[in-house]
Amino acid sequence: MNRQWKSGKILRALKAYTKILCFDYNTGKFVKKFPAIYAAVEELKVPQGSIIRVLSGKRKSTHGYYFEYETVKEE
Repeated sequence: MNRQWKSGKILRALKAYTKILCFDYNTGKFVKKFPAIYAAVEELKVPQGSIIRVLSGKRKSTHGYYFEYETVKEE
């Protein structure tokens, strides 16, 4: 089995459950922290692909929102 393919699949699955932060694009104000992309999709009614494009830097915003991954500071 191709391990590179398998690890890529696992990484995609982990990213789907990574916490994301949502901000209003126009004001820059924090809107909400979501436990995963799917939660933002359900609550905001924004297509998953659009959120992923913002998170990957391919788009600046979608539906008036800006998204970024939550970063955890390691001590």
